[in-house]
Order: sequence, then C-alpha cells, then structure tokens
Amino acid sequence: MRDSINIPSSKRQNLILLFVCVIALVFFKGVSGYLKTFDRAHISSDVTEYYSFVPAAFECKDLSFEHGCPQLFWPLTTPDGHHVNKRSIGMAYMYVPFYGISQLISSINGENDDGYSKRTQSILVIGMWIYVCIGLFFLGKALFRFFSHAVVISTLFLLIATTNLVWYTNGEPLFTHGVNFMWLSILIYFTIAYHDRQKLISILIIAFSISMLALIRPVNLLLGVFPFIYGVHSKETLGSKIQLLRKNWKHILLAAVIFILPAIPQFIYWKYATGNWIFYSYLNEIFFWGRPLILDVLFSFRKGWLIYTPVMLLAMLGFWSLWREAKPIFFPVLIIFPVFLYVISCWWAWSYGGCYGMRPMIDIYPLLAFSIASLLHKKKWWLATPMALFIILCTILNLFQAWQYSNGIIHYDQMNFKTYKAIWRKIHYPPDYKMLISYPDYSKEVTGNGSYYSLKEITEMESSIKFIDAGFLCSTDGTHTGVKANHKHASNCDAFKIRYNSSKDKFTVQSSETKFYCRVDASTNFVFIDEVNILNASLFSIKSLGDNKFYFITEDGKYLIATENNQFILKAEGEVLTSNSYVVIRKYMR
Repeated sequence: MRDSINIPSSKRQNLILLFVCVIALVFFKGVSGYLKTFDRAHISSDVTEYYSFVPAAFECKDLSFEHGCPQLFWPLTTPDGHHVNKRSIGMAYMYVPFYGISQLISSINGENDDGYSKRTQSILVIGMWIYVCIGLFFLGKALFRFFSHAVVISTLFLLIATTNLVWYTNGEPLFTHGVNFMWLSILIYFTIAYHDRQKLISILIIAFSISMLALIRPVNLLLGVFPFIYGVHSKETLGSKIQLLRKNWKHILLAAVIFILPAIPQFIYWKYATGNWIFYSYLNEIFFWGRPLILDVLFSFRKGWLIYTPVMLLAMLGFWSLWREAKPIFFPVLIIFPVFLYVISCWWAWSYGGCYGMRPMIDIYPLLAFSIASLLHKKKWWLATPMALFIILCTILNLFQAWQYSNGIIHYDQMNFKTYKAIWRKIHYPPDYKMLISYPDYSKEVTGNGSYYSLKEITEMESSIKFIDAGFLCSTDGTHTGVKANHKHASNCDAFKIRYNSSKDKFTVQSSETKFYCRVDASTNFVFIDEVNILNASLFSIKSLGDNKFYFITEDGKYLIATENNQFILKAEGEVLTSNSYVVIRKYMR
C-alpha cells in the first residue's frame, strides 16, 4: 500500500508516464517497421464495418447503406429486408477525430479523399497509438496508487511488449481492443479518484467510460461493475460503499444521464435502419450459456490465451498476492475476471474469427495489470530472477509470433497442436502446411455443436467436398458424367450425400443435384458421377484425420486424388497420401 512504498508525487508520476508514452510510441513505430504493417490495408475485416459509419455519414451522407456507398462494406439484411450495420457506433466516435485531421489535410492540399486513402489509414493508425498511450498513462496513474515507479513502469512495458496487445496496436490497430484498453484504464483510474475525493467530474467520466466500453463491444458492459465493487472486501467496506452511493445519489443520477447520452445516436440509427429503437443486429449469432469453452479459450492451440500470451500466467500467479498489495482491487479481479472469461467462452465463435491469440482478453488487461504488478512487487531474488528471465523469453516469443502471424505462418483461425509444433521457431511454411492446419466449419459452430464433423455426422447432412490442394467438387458438363475439383466456391458446386453401407462398412457418394452416384471406371480409374443405382455405385472407405480433414480409399486400396495434369479430374490411383488426397468436408450452404 501507499504507506509502505515510495510513491512519487503526482507531478513526477505524470513526467514518468509521459516518458513511458514517448518510449511506447517509438516502440510502436519500430514494431510496425518490423512487422511491415504500414504496407497493409488497415480498413479491412471487421474494421470495414466499424469504420463504415464514418464515410457513410460524411462522404455518402446516407446511413441506409442501400445505394452501394461506402463500397467497402457488406450490409446485413434483416428478416424484413432492411440493410443495417451489424456493428455498433462506438468505434466510429473514436475514428472521427483522426478522419477529420486527414480531411483537413486533404482540403488544404486541394485533394479529394474518400476516407479510404493510404494517408487517412496511416493517420487513423497513429490515432490508435495515441489512444493506447492515453490508456497507459491512466493505467499507470492507477497503479501508482499501490506500487512503486519501478513496478509501474515494468508492468506497462510488459503489457505492450509481451502480450497480443502489440499486434492490436501495430498489426491491426483499428480493431476495438486498443481503444477498450484505454477506456477501461480511464474507468479504473477515475473510480479510484472518486473514492479518494467525491468530485462530480470523476463520476461523470466513469459513466462515459462505461458507455463507450458498451458501445464499442456490448459484452464489455459487464466491466461497468468495477466502480460498484471497487474497495469492497469486508462487511464494513460494503457498508461504506452503500453509504457512499446513498450520500452521492445526485452524482449517480447525473452519471446515468451521461451514460445514456453517447448511446442515443445508436438508438436513433437502429430506429432509422430497422424501425426498432433496440435491435439485435447479430441475428442468429448467440451465446451458448450452457456450453462455456473455457479450456479452449485458455489452452487451445487454435487460439488459446495462455498458449499465445503465456506471460499472463503471471497474472494468474499474482492474484494470490493481490489481496496484500492492492486489497481494494482484489474482489473486482476475483469477480470480473472469471465472469468475463465465462462470457467470452460462451460466444458461438469462441475463437473470435481471424485474430492473433485470444483478442477479447485484451479488453481486460488493465484490470489484470494489478495482479501482475503485485507479483512484480515481490523483492525476493529467487523469485525475481526466474521471473525476469520468463518475461524476456515471453517478449522474444511474442514479437516473433506476431511476425509469424503477419506473414501467415501462424494461421488466423486454423491452428492446432500439430501445426503449432511444425511452425515452432520457423520463418517459412512447413512443406505440408495445408495438411496440418484445421478446417473449422462456421455453419456448424454457430449452432453450438463444435467446429468439426465426425464420420457419423457427414452421413446425416448434405456436404461440400473440397480437395485441400485443388477445389470444390462439381459436375462438369451438361450430361453430369464428369466430376472435377477445380472450383473456388462451394455455392457454385454440387452438394453431396455420403451414405454408409453397414454390411460393407463403406460409403457411397451421391450428388444431391443430379441424384447420381460416384462410379470409378475400372479401365481408366477416372471417377464419374453417372450411376443411377446405388447397388452399382462405387464404395469407399473414408478415414478421418480430425479437424474436418478426410481421405477416400477405393476398394482396391488406392487413394482418391485430384489430378492437376487433368485439371483436377478425380482418379482412384493414389499410391501415397498427398495434399491432393485430403479433402475437407463441410455442411453445404445453399
């Protein structure tokens, strides 16, 4: 606590933290050069939707998204035919100041900038760096309430160098996570400040911070619990908290107004776009509250938090010393962290799409920083030495893996243990990379039933079949006799039904479109899809390697292959397994 350690004065804290921010900006610039991230288009993926409010409002002057403007946007169509932006408007607020700076520069230079220019994107990136630095500043101020300057500085640099925050500050900085890092840091600092001195401005900033956290990522509304449980660690402190709230009820009433104000444009937009004041824009994307995948979130090689950000083991270990070093923070961490972990593990896409590591966990890093700091505060040499070595190794690992991710060596959503082992310390793809990665099926995942199919499941659905090194299977001509694996999109190809023959313990393959079965021509080994009678259809053994990867074996023991020399026509003559022997089977989406 403050009385037992040397806490710098407020003025000196500010100077120290400003220095940290300057060093952080230099670090960000260096890492961006190392990752070559300024060469990429930053308005892409989810950012396309977050950002689209800005050009729609200022360039197109049309928030209906009905007329093809902005172009870089895919509107969601509601059941009654309206176009609506799936994302909320919180990030648009954060982009606007730096979009405005870019537009001002364009105006001075007499240029016409549609909001997607390289300069605009570069200025937006710098803006996100500034937001992260603001977060570091206020988090540092909050940490100074309990820890010495050495611990505070070490904790801040640990967060930006050894965690996946480094990627979401440099690789994909226009995502939500750096901004949420800032708002939670502000929330924590002003909560502590309000409990020290009940100033109205502090509670208004608290309310605004909670509102922004919720508008940027609605699930982060639960972080708004922090001010209500901060400092509560006994019956007496609970009584003091209730008394504080009662005494300052007018402050709370004004805070409620400030909380609502930023959300009003969101309600107006929903009313304008859908006819409803409140609208769930994610439609069939839901939480499965009875199926938390906590172990996957923590330890899966697909995205596991502690696999790709192992330094956070310190946060787990530091929790036990948090009670003694920062008692007011102990119960907020004890309550919010497991609830937050549970909630994000219940989302249908628990891996959170294309990302480096478990990205939603970044939003709670400011809270976990106190747990880390409480461990760093220990002065015992036998603990400090291995911990320093561990942090150095985590820094090297994190920066190298961020580089691997930026070059596609760590796959954005198809990693598994075999893949991770194969790319460990590698700067190039392994030769069998395509056969090692996983192939999740999002249409299955959205039902809450896992990501991958078993052999039994693929006999109970219409499937799309794709050779890993070729393409999707399609009938090739008007007679539907040929079958090729040379199409990029499943929607342009046939659906297939795979039927199990229990007496032979083998499978037949039938096109759902033509109703014909696959037949292997004995004289040429070519595969035709022209057999009407299931009794004459060719039988295949199908072997699963997991992760939606399968291969077919003909009755004479040959592997079914897609032959590139014949434009990926199928043949039953493979002697060994190659990438043109493996197929990916997914549910067919019409």
